[in-house]
Amino acid sequence: MRVLAGFDLFLADLEDRRGLSPETVRAYRNDLGDWHKSLEKNGITDLSALSLGLKATHIRTYLNSLFQTHERSSLSRRLSAIRSFLRFARARQWVTRDVGALVPSPRAERDLPRFLSVEEMRELVEAPDLSTRLGIRDRALFEVLYGCGLRVSEAVGLNWSALDLEQGWIRVFGKGSKERMAPLGRPARSALMALAGANEGPIFRNV
Repeated sequence: MRVLAGFDLFLADLEDRRGLSPETVRAYRNDLGDWHKSLEKNGITDLSALSLGLKATHIRTYLNSLFQTHERSSLSRRLSAIRSFLRFARARQWVTRDVGALVPSPRAERDLPRFLSVEEMRELVEAPDLSTRLGIRDRALFEVLYGCGLRVSEAVGLNWSALDLEQGWIRVFGKGSKERMAPLGRPARSALMALAGANEGPIFRNV
């Protein structure tokens, strides 16, 4: 049986037995059709050749050829289509082993975090209205976040008792309740003094 005929039976099974939408089946068809071009280059056009000649390296080489032109999500989808077909083929004894299971999934892309420029950070810090108590609080919060390099969760959990404004240090509890000392720059110290909170309790939640 030709590989393409095997694809047709697999796709019919997806639509009839598993009830996948026509759009999903069409996506499987396109992905498998593109993979078939790679199979042909390796001399694999029928199922007996697929069973005897297909290796995991063939699939990895095929995916690597798409690495520069396709998103990782697209590569993962194509690998999923190939794996699904090979499981189907293994269940019907068209192939003796499922080499698709030997191919690792492409690692998902992670977007790099975008950092604010110095000018953007200055605009943010200077945005609060200092004629209001809330604005003074927000200015102090921004100065502490920026000047001390704190996470938001760390900043909102700060208590007045953790501050040493005279020496310019603040005691911070991070992940896993790990304690560290962070230096307070002059702008952060001035903003906290302007906030003039109590000697205990949360700094930024009792305004």
